[in-house]
Amino acid sequence: MATRKTKTTKLDKATKDLKKATREVGEALADKIKALGDAAAARVNKTKRDVSRSSEETKRKIEASARKAKRSVEKTLADAKKEAQAEIGAVRKTASRRVSSLKSSANKEIASIKKSVMTKVDEVSKAADRKLAELKPAKKKATAKKVVAKKAAAKKTATKPAPAKKPAAKKTAAKKAAGSSKRG
Repeated sequence: MATRKTKTTKLDKATKDLKKATREVGEALADKIKALGDAAAARVNKTKRDVSRSSEETKRKIEASARKAKRSVEKTLADAKKEAQAEIGAVRKTASRRVSSLKSSANKEIASIKKSVMTKVDEVSKAADRKLAELKPAKKKATAKKVVAKKAAAKKTATKPAPAKKPAAKKTAAKKAAGSSKRG
């Protein structure tokens, strides 16, 4: 039996060695898997940090670009406002010059018209004075004749009796009849 025990012992020993080797291989595999997991986690963490860093950089770049664009727009608006104000000033100056030019030409025209009107008024006044001067002697003669005629008429009416009213009415009717025959 001694031989049997040796076989068993050898088998037991081989089994133990196999178990031990299996355990060592299992542990080695677990260590390897753990190392791979740690490496993968490290890579994932590094990738997260890189993404986060690049995201923050991108965010900063976008914010910087937005600030730069805002400053550019503000500057452009300020420049446009200055240009518009300069153009408005130029337009105002031009309009002011035109208005003053129109005023001066209007004043000159008014002065010219006033001068011509005054000349005409003077001419008419002188002509009226001349006519009055011519009419005054004739008027004095006519007035003298009227006064003499009035005095003579007054003397005649004083001597003549007043006419009756009815014959005067007949004369008027006669005049009407004569006037209507002339018209027809």
